[in-house]
Amino acid sequence: MCIKRPAPVAAAAAGLPIIRIDALSATRARNDEALVASWLDSLRSAHSRRNFAMTAQRFLVALPMGLRAATVEDVRDAIVAATVGASTATARQYTLRIKSLLSYGHELGYMPFNAGVRIKAQNDAGNRGASLAKRIMTPAEVALLHVGGCAAPRERSGAALDPGKG
Repeated sequence: MCIKRPAPVAAAAAGLPIIRIDALSATRARNDEALVASWLDSLRSAHSRRNFAMTAQRFLVALPMGLRAATVEDVRDAIVAATVGASTATARQYTLRIKSLLSYGHELGYMPFNAGVRIKAQNDAGNRGASLAKRIMTPAEVALLHVGGCAAPRERSGAALDPGKG
């Protein structure tokens, strides 16, 4: 069922009050740079602030229309541009940082929607099990390391290397 609401002029002519709703904002940021500064101030670690600032700068350079006017597709394209040449793990970290910035801006009322919700960070979980399996040693391989003297001094006690005592 569709409810028709009176147009403002028709509402005024009918003697109905005109209600205006202004968007609420919980931040003083009036531009993208001020929002990024506010976001960075919310981080505890100086190291995190430095890394997040670099990521945000790369992202904003690739997003010429700014955060408020950007569509999901614009954000996706900007993330791709900001992660060119990065390893899969680094690209994932950049994407997660950008999603954090977008969530922060939306939660504070700076942006009308959070495009980051629709963006998925690359996940390398499919290969993680295969690489882990390559690093697991059999009890015989562990014993050879122990006999060969390659085990770390704290592991030479035998208890850590004995497959029957695990």
